[in-house]
Amino acid sequence: MPVSAHSHSGQFCRHAEGTLEEMVTTAIAEGFETYALTEHVPRFDRRYLYPEENDMPLEALQTQFAGFLAEADRLQQKYAGQIDLVIGCETEYVNASDCASLASYLASVTQGRHVPLMTVGSVHHVHEHPFDFSANAWGTALASFGGDPVAMYCAYYDAHLAMVDALTPRVIGHLDLIGKYASAHGVDHLATVFDARVWPRVVRNVDRAIAVGALVEISARGFPHARVAERIASECPNVQWTLSDDAHAPAAVGLGYLAVLPAYVAEVGIASVWQWNSRLEKVEVPVGGSAWTRFFAGAERRAREEQRERE
Repeated sequence: MPVSAHSHSGQFCRHAEGTLEEMVTTAIAEGFETYALTEHVPRFDRRYLYPEENDMPLEALQTQFAGFLAEADRLQQKYAGQIDLVIGCETEYVNASDCASLASYLASVTQGRHVPLMTVGSVHHVHEHPFDFSANAWGTALASFGGDPVAMYCAYYDAHLAMVDALTPRVIGHLDLIGKYASAHGVDHLATVFDARVWPRVVRNVDRAIAVGALVEISARGFPHARVAERIASECPNVQWTLSDDAHAPAAVGLGYLAVLPAYVAEVGIASVWQWNSRLEKVEVPVGGSAWTRFFAGAERRAREEQRERE
């Protein structure tokens, strides 16, 4: 505690590193009491594969995801006395048809599970173009809107809303991911997200997330931008935040928690963060409370020990 609500392993995600078990044992060593395992869902059209998946048949993605669920179940039982592992997935939204296929697939793979999957709702495409694989991919997506970043951002948040409505995720992943490579193309992310055509869509989406009971992710990787989070906290006072490292390797488990999150939370004025536990019960963690203090005191101690070892 605090939680990380979003992570990936190289065992089940080709742009990550390490095994799922290595992710878990590192989370234990880093002092997490609750940690979510959320591998990417399969895609259902070869056009939407990640670059590193181009040699994989679509069926292999489903086999890989089934393997993830089996391994996550095993690890949840093996480490039950040491950490509360939340089993979930990170979703996609490319278009309505693809999302319908995903909803049907998730319903089939979760049938009979004692607890549903904790879904992290994410969008990585606009106009069916991926935008977060690279700066070049972002530029290609922007070009599909005639170079108009406001139109691109509007499309992103419209797709984002469609994803929330279709999949009812438990966590809203990296809310302003659309700005990941904006600066590489001379686009001012904050000016664009606060544009009069874009910002009402952000507020609308957060309000919808609140209505369906979703938590909004604060990622130690920098999403959402602190200025964005401040305005959300002001205009959507019932928003419930959760934390994540979005780790893609054991070495990234907890990365940025000590360096980024305490200052970020103080700057935004967040009094509590929330988490889902393995029973998909929502748990409040007051900032500055015993669980919060215990985790960050341990993180500071480990950082000092690592510094001494380097010296």
